[in-house]
Amino acid sequence: MTGLTVVQSSMLGNAGFIPTSVPIAAASSFALAIFQRTKHANDNKNANNVHAPNRRRRNPDNNGGRSVLASRNPPKISASGTIEKKNSMIRLYHAWMRLPQIFRFFNAGNLGNLGFYYLEKVIFRVLTQLLVATTSVNDNSFSVVLDGIEKYQDSLSFFSAYVIQIVTTHLLYAVLVYGLDTIDTYEKYSKTLLGQFKVYGVGLFGATFMNSFLIVNGGFDKFAAFWTTTATFAVFNYFLVSWVVKNAIESSKAKLS
Repeated sequence: MTGLTVVQSSMLGNAGFIPTSVPIAAASSFALAIFQRTKHANDNKNANNVHAPNRRRRNPDNNGGRSVLASRNPPKISASGTIEKKNSMIRLYHAWMRLPQIFRFFNAGNLGNLGFYYLEKVIFRVLTQLLVATTSVNDNSFSVVLDGIEKYQDSLSFFSAYVIQIVTTHLLYAVLVYGLDTIDTYEKYSKTLLGQFKVYGVGLFGATFMNSFLIVNGGFDKFAAFWTTTATFAVFNYFLVSWVVKNAIESSKAKLS
């Protein structure tokens, strides 16, 4: 008996049904031939793409067992997405650099002072541990050193942290205040760093004295004395550091011309 048979296409999955009026045997032979030919073509294609990062495989959880694109590698950010993020950062940096210079200077200086503050606390704690660990030392000459450390511990920790933070603050000023073109050559970097050491060197002894005076004679605690001292000298540093950077750039331009 002949009649209409319905053959589900293995190539289309759940995409639809193909009606045909051919006998069942002919339809089965036709479908088998199509399947074998398609399978052969897919095998050749997989052989040519054996090194491709993405492979097509069967997903048993998918309805109808349709083929889905499966990647052996984790998803990566597209090139366009990376470029867009870089452009956003560049736009943000340019917007920051359009703010008043003195505003940028004090914010960059506060970041440097924040690192300075915690660095001073670390050095102070290290000196304290040193004093505790050497309390049983009987060497008279070494005891004199320990007595000096104990007596001037606040000044020593402040002085040491102040010197170290000059390097980090110099970099912050270049990135956030004056621009990377102020340190884009060795000559500019060395001149601005040396100039900043001179500026901060002048303030170093004054700031150390003021910090110690506020703690010993002014009744300030370490926190209040620290920030009062740094705020006072920040004003002087702004004008002096700006002058140093300006001279370094002009000197570099003069040599090029």
